[in-house]
Amino acid sequence: MYHLTDLHLEERDHAGKELDKFIDRIKNDESALWVGGGDYGGLIAPGDSRMGDGWAEGVPGERIPQYVTEVVTEKLMPIRDKCVGFGIGNHEWSLMQKFHHGVGFEIAQNLGIPHLYLGLRGWMPVTFRRQKSRQSQTLKIYWHHGWSAGRSKSRKLLQEEREYGAREAHVHLVGHDHQPWINTWYREELYYTSTADHRWRQRWAPVCFMNGGSWTYGQIAPDRKKAAKTPSQMRNEIWVEKKNFRPEPPRSPVLHVEVDFGHRVGKTGQYRPQGFAFTEEMHSPTWTV
Repeated sequence: MYHLTDLHLEERDHAGKELDKFIDRIKNDESALWVGGGDYGGLIAPGDSRMGDGWAEGVPGERIPQYVTEVVTEKLMPIRDKCVGFGIGNHEWSLMQKFHHGVGFEIAQNLGIPHLYLGLRGWMPVTFRRQKSRQSQTLKIYWHHGWSAGRSKSRKLLQEEREYGAREAHVHLVGHDHQPWINTWYREELYYTSTADHRWRQRWAPVCFMNGGSWTYGQIAPDRKKAAKTPSQMRNEIWVEKKNFRPEPPRSPVLHVEVDFGHRVGKTGQYRPQGFAFTEEMHSPTWTV
């Protein structure tokens, strides 16, 4: 499972080559599923300090929504058949407010997946069925674009605890703060044995929290001496998202999901419950600025 979020297409520090390789990996992976997490392009409006810095150069202001729709559609078209959910982020929301254009839904419609449009948050039940059998397993995925609340190093873990208690999902996907993250939690439970005794066990359905990171090279914060200079005199001097967005290389976590339909074990006929097994991977391509 791949989480394509915060692509920031055509921004100055966009990691285009690395993103293209990642999309090719999804395209060539027969079992790949991906979720669109929002902030697909720079999606900035006239008046923004980044306007005219190579982004949407020569595009009239009133055509920005159409331009964004075309650019994102072209980029994601090769993998549209593997998408299981398509949401929007704060950049799409800003364009909707300023231009009264439903950019996110228009992209989903162009990709032929309007039924997968999530808006700002939503659930994605993905059902796996066993061949030549009536057995099935549903992976419950909850997604929202995310936020950058808190400044402590433990803020992600604290937010995971809140999400863990608030929603009964197997996979929680967030983005927005450009910091790739993947972490799996396991729960314990009490159960009855054949002798009506109580025992505890680890549940067969772990819970994974995943932040898709950002496909940018990351901005370098200016020091006090350089801060007095004009932006054109400094290299990578402007933060993409201002406060609380630390520079990160273009990398993204990948969640490998193994579906266990359960079966009887041994001569006693003890039944192993169905569930999921997760394996974490951090896709970290080589990159240069």
